[in-house]
Amino acid sequence: MADAAADPLLAVVAPPRRARFRELAGLAEDEPVSADFTGWSKRVLLTHDRAFLFPRDHTQVTYLEREVEALRAIADLGLREVPRLIDVWDDPSVSAYPVAVVSRLPGASLDDRIAGLTADELGGVLEQLAQLAARWHEADPGPLAARPARTHPPQAMVDALLGANGAAAPVDEVVEDIAGRLSLDAAARGRLAEVLHEARGLPLVLVHGDIHEGQVLVDADLRVTGVFDWQTARVSHPFTEFDLGEWGTGTWRHHRASFPGLRRRQWDAYATERGLPDDLGWCFDVFWAIVHALRWPESPFAGSDVTGPREEAMATARRALHARSSE
Repeated sequence: MADAAADPLLAVVAPPRRARFRELAGLAEDEPVSADFTGWSKRVLLTHDRAFLFPRDHTQVTYLEREVEALRAIADLGLREVPRLIDVWDDPSVSAYPVAVVSRLPGASLDDRIAGLTADELGGVLEQLAQLAARWHEADPGPLAARPARTHPPQAMVDALLGANGAAAPVDEVVEDIAGRLSLDAAARGRLAEVLHEARGLPLVLVHGDIHEGQVLVDADLRVTGVFDWQTARVSHPFTEFDLGEWGTGTWRHHRASFPGLRRRQWDAYATERGLPDDLGWCFDVFWAIVHALRWPESPFAGSDVTGPREEAMATARRALHARSSE
């Protein structure tokens, strides 16, 4: 290599280990290697057809293990939009931590396109993601079933409401708590109880757990070509796969008013693929409208043009709750 100091390998492996990496990877000395160091849990080295996933430190090894288990669980489905696990290196001559080798997927990050999307274009992407999720939700989770639930507070709240954490409070108690926080009337309380009872009846599935524009690849025609970063995979409620709260500020700023319609498009695509009841779409919309209203006070963007005023979140939740009576 003409300029060894600029070699991205040196940001991940020590100089004496560089040759061993290329040997294990089957790379010629002049074969280029690029890098993506933007991830929170790992550093990624890239060739034209593979990605090499290195945990950032010892605290991130468990997340790499989750990713490996998820990719193994999904492999038999043959989804071309999910990376294929090629190998796992456990070789101290390259890294003190395991290294996962996966196929590199085509396409560009949806994050680079999100600002220019119309609501209809975004809805088309969400429908594709819902159809893909419906397929991997049918996978046997294998060892992931024994992994603990995610402890990220916003997600822990969602799991608790859906009864997905093994220690959920009774629906009546949950409804009383939410009604007090959101000032819901008796009719709204009854509908919320109906939503939670119906939602809790869905079986748990293998979820990616963190889908947003930064984890999705698309082609020039906005066809989804990849869903990556499976380190948050776990067994959870299917609703948790479609949390627009995980999406970036641009999506919220430009498309927040379209969320009810976008959610319905998501659910309809998902339910059709899995053969689930259509009427759960109302429950799905109510659930996320309520969650967004509950999260509003803790949001770092509360009151900005990202979330809008609290009254807007409350009004969206109330409209969703009363929508069934007008159907």
